[in-house]
Amino acid sequence: MSREFWLTDGPTRINAAVNQPMYNAVDVSEFDILDFECYVSAAPGTNGTITIRTGMSMESDDDWTVLVNFSPLFVTGSSYAVRVSSGIMRYVRFQVPSLFGTEVVFTIKIIGRAFEELL
Repeated sequence: MSREFWLTDGPTRINAAVNQPMYNAVDVSEFDILDFECYVSAAPGTNGTITIRTGMSMESDDDWTVLVNFSPLFVTGSSYAVRVSSGIMRYVRFQVPSLFGTEVVFTIKIIGRAFEELL
């Protein structure tokens, strides 16, 4: 089984380092493999890092760890894909820990894949 969904609510404009709010984190506990695609639609003179973080709790930022790094990437019109099959916890969300320049506009799509159990 596979399902496609978005980690961002459409194009996301960032002009400073930021964590995606925990209430926007996505529950990915039903999946064994996650394919992430980050598309950068605008990045005028900007560079930095976008990370995907994973965690078990929506209560605190303390126990969230980095699952994927898209870095350094900000080239307008570029797309980056990463497949992850280990280290996945219950939730994922994005973080922009560093940003140098004016701003970046990006979207992140996820395709979650789950192995079906054979009876």
